[in-house]
Amino acid sequence: MLKTRVSGGHSQSRLFGWALIAAGVLAVVFMLHHPVAEGGNLAERLASMESMRGVASWVHGLLCAVLVVIWAGLMGLSQNLGWHRFAPVCGFVCISAGSLLYIGAAMISGFVVPELAADGSAGAAKSTHQILALLWHGNQALANAGAVATAAAIGFLSCSMLSRSGLLQWTGGVGVVIAGATLLGLVLGWIALDVRGMTLVTIAHSGWYVLAGLCLLGPMRAQNQQ
Repeated sequence: MLKTRVSGGHSQSRLFGWALIAAGVLAVVFMLHHPVAEGGNLAERLASMESMRGVASWVHGLLCAVLVVIWAGLMGLSQNLGWHRFAPVCGFVCISAGSLLYIGAAMISGFVVPELAADGSAGAAKSTHQILALLWHGNQALANAGAVATAAAIGFLSCSMLSRSGLLQWTGGVGVVIAGATLLGLVLGWIALDVRGMTLVTIAHSGWYVLAGLCLLGPMRAQNQQ
């Protein structure tokens, strides 16, 4: 019975590991295909957003799915690091909040704004401009809060890994640097979460997800048995 439980735990760890690796790669791929509205005035930007409505919905929908997979993968990582420890629990709480906030931002950009653009492209009224401005501020508030929560999650989980050895300790060190740089950049205004800034944050965070996934595939299981 004990052997069966251990074997099942190993299989789950590998599943979480592969999920993090795949989701980390796909998050970068989808962000690199994120549509950007073009145009010198409101009418042109609305027409551009309307023409990209299908792409925007698909990209943001897939990003939401990837966020759920990352959340599940980091839940597995937190479990392996120990639910009885403070930092892994804080990490899981932060990634749960960050995922929800990111999904909210993605829903605005990928579904609400394109639909508004389709309704308002016939006549670029002042009210449409005001609504778009409100949605932009809402998107940025959610995205910034999501980035802070996600960076905090990486920081907490990475601190839990610093006491380990080998790849786990190295991944923890990289995570602390990435989390600190993200938080510092956001607080000091060095990072603006437009498409370019969000892509850079996604690349940095996804790189850590891949490393964390590799840890779940072998080194973490081995050290947990010791």
